Amino acid sequence: MDALYFFNSRPFLLQQGEPKIVEATLGLSTARISWFKQNGEGFSPLKAPFGSVDIQGPFSNDLVHQLLDELELEIQKNRVSALTITMPPDGYDFEIGFLLTKALQNRGFHTVYQDLNFHLDVQSDFKSHLHRSERWKLNKSIREGYTFQRNEKPNWGRTFRLLAESRERKGFRLSMDQESIEKAFLQFPERYHLFSVLKKEETVAIAIAIHINKDILYVFYTADHLMHRRLSPVVLLHQGLYSFCQHQNIKQLDLGTSSQKGLVNSGVANFKRNLGGIASLKNTFIKRF
Repeated sequence: MDALYFFNSRPFLLQQGEPKIVEATLGLSTARISWFKQNGEGFSPLKAPFGSVDIQGPFSNDLVHQLLDELELEIQKNRVSALTITMPPDGYDFEIGFLLTKALQNRGFHTVYQDLNFHLDVQSDFKSHLHRSERWKLNKSIREGYTFQRNEKPNWGRTFRLLAESRERKGFRLSMDQESIEKAFLQFPERYHLFSVLKKEETVAIAIAIHINKDILYVFYTADHLMHRRLSPVVLLHQGLYSFCQHQNIKQLDLGTSSQKGLVNSGVANFKRNLGGIASLKNTFIKRF
């Protein structure tokens, strides 16, 4: 079956290694979960923001429990000591997120950590979401000649340097190196997109976004130039992303998490709230066997 989310699709999984895939079908609905074995433990996903259960057709508890029965049999056959499952943000579908969480908890999975995620529903004008401070920065940056564009032919050396420098300044490391990012864009050109904000010829902010499915665009990486932070070009960057979603009939702009392994970065969280971001949880569960 086709995956509901890109990170659960077979082409994406195969470029990570050899996934183990478990499926269950009930009536017109099919459920699937993909996982990888590493160092005697199972992980869904291995290298992605989330994995978990992917459902096509109407949701039912019977279907999910049938899938989890099959999954636990596979875990036993593979002599796996533990299985870690990272869920999509609840904001993708609050009802299904709640029901999947209850099903996993009933099976003995417990929470490792909960991350704080934010998204925008792409409906009204972008400025209507903004806190007044961010609206001022946006208007000021436009008056001073900052512009947004989608990059069709990226300069990867310059792009990666800005990404790495910005992440290091904030105390984080990139999860992908330059070669891996370039490979992802070449392999999945319809999924990966690069956007930037320019001041004349200088790139002052960038975003890598991933088309999760027809309804969701996920902001994977953002970076900005320290010398231009006064006007926060990342606000203009998000206005451009929002406009891109509107033109592509994408319903949700996923701003990503504002925490790492449950530890909230208050500055990042406040910025996403100021953009009008709607908070939801992104759960990671584990079960030991």
